[in-house]
Amino acid sequence: MSMYPDLAPGSIVRGLMHAGEEVRNSENVVPQSMVIAFFISGAMAFGASIAILFSVGDLHTILTTSTNYPIIQIFYTATQSKGATTAIISGLMLTSVFSTFGLLASASRLTWALARDNSFPLSKYFAHVSVTTCTSEPPALSI
Repeated sequence: MSMYPDLAPGSIVRGLMHAGEEVRNSENVVPQSMVIAFFISGAMAFGASIAILFSVGDLHTILTTSTNYPIIQIFYTATQSKGATTAIISGLMLTSVFSTFGLLASASRLTWALARDNSFPLSKYFAHVSVTTCTSEPPALSI
């Protein structure tokens, strides 16, 4: 299940952090949206888990696979095709990589916003915006 970063309950909340500064009545709307997103994301992850469990097949084969990654054997058992399994696993890996970029961008933006409001240790350092790049480099580099 570690290959499902966007289905993990709570990971969808990072998109709502960006909206916190742009919405009206954000002190009520954003937490409410985060709770709703958490439950929707949890339901999606539960559905994906059930789908995978129904396609597991022989548990001994899955756990003793030569790839050392049971998820690969699960998809191979379901598809019976090395090409299809490779395509699915590649898609999951790309999803992981791209969601990592989004997570880093969200964390650095949140760090900068907290530093800008003097709510973060070393706020003066992290709130500094570079004149040449017009970005706050310290939060991005520290994350």
